[in-house]
Amino acid sequence: MVFWSGVTIEDSQTFAKSKNGYTLEMILGDQWKDYQSIEYWGSWDALLAGFWDPASRAAANFATGQVLVDLSAAADSHKQENGCGKTWIRIERPTLIQAISDGRVLTIVKYISPSTTPAGNIGLGYKDSCDNCNLVNPMSCNDNNCQGLNGLPGKSGTCMTDQYAGCPCTSNCPSGTLSCSDNGCAGQNGRCTAGEYNGCACQAGSSALQAAVDAKPPQDQ
Repeated sequence: MVFWSGVTIEDSQTFAKSKNGYTLEMILGDQWKDYQSIEYWGSWDALLAGFWDPASRAAANFATGQVLVDLSAAADSHKQENGCGKTWIRIERPTLIQAISDGRVLTIVKYISPSTTPAGNIGLGYKDSCDNCNLVNPMSCNDNNCQGLNGLPGKSGTCMTDQYAGCPCTSNCPSGTLSCSDNGCAGQNGRCTAGEYNGCACQAGSSALQAAVDAKPPQDQ
């Protein structure tokens, strides 16, 4: 799968074809064409919120294996107006980086248009002008500045806020076993999807949250 930012749709598709890949727009084609226009939504912000943001999130959740991203030099350095607010930064990149932590995505290879030579990999701990990662003492995934997804056992989590998107964070998963049905987990497919345990592994069955919480080491004050 090929993601892009800062280049034209035409250039992104030319690049994707040269790599035998597909962009989101190539996959969509003329499907839901009316919903892809500002005329339908009334404003660019409404179009983003109503169509492109959820479509981009779905594409990033769909991607597996090696992922490519085609960036303009300005988009790579975030010198465009509101560069850190681009869909690539807000949604696609943190979702893909979390997928690396989960093992679904292997690598995110970056290209700077018009070059077709790799310019490096993006991954856990990736740092650029939109990030301020502390790689030595990562913040807690529950920190308000992070609002991260906890990692699976033995793995770091990933911050999801705009400022720290993609930065590693210290997971807060309890040592006990969580029940996916517990209100503090609301899990699906073996992972919690809500609360302070968002991203932690869980199991179907009777609630074990209290036992897990009781077994959790006390936090430093």
